[in-house]
Amino acid sequence: MANRTKRTPTKKEKFLKSLSTGVPNVSKACKAAAIGRTLAYEWKKEDAEFSEEWDNAYQNAVDNLEETAWRRAMRQKDPSDTLLIFLLKGYRKERFAEKTQVEHMGKIEIDDAKVMLGELLGGAEV
Repeated sequence: MANRTKRTPTKKEKFLKSLSTGVPNVSKACKAAAIGRTLAYEWKKEDAEFSEEWDNAYQNAVDNLEETAWRRAMRQKDPSDTLLIFLLKGYRKERFAEKTQVEHMGKIEIDDAKVMLGELLGGAEV
């Protein structure tokens, strides 16, 4: 492919810088580096070092978002109860996450299930 964008240190640096700061958004990072998303994912797949740097940059941005959420949740004036709830649910799932219970009401007819499975298998005996 003659019109293929070349991977340059500048494009790589712009992509990783954009991905690691602010919002961890691949499309935004691609735009900052003037490359397409498909090409970025190809580079990630082909280059283990770039892939690791990508993952680290992404985690750095998520860490920054988390830090901002904590600050906003805990600020003295106008704290965010919603952010605090989400943070607690994330860090203390066993205590703060919604609890669900699944209960099966009824019985399972094994013989009927065997017949249906046999029919699916082309009349084989189960």
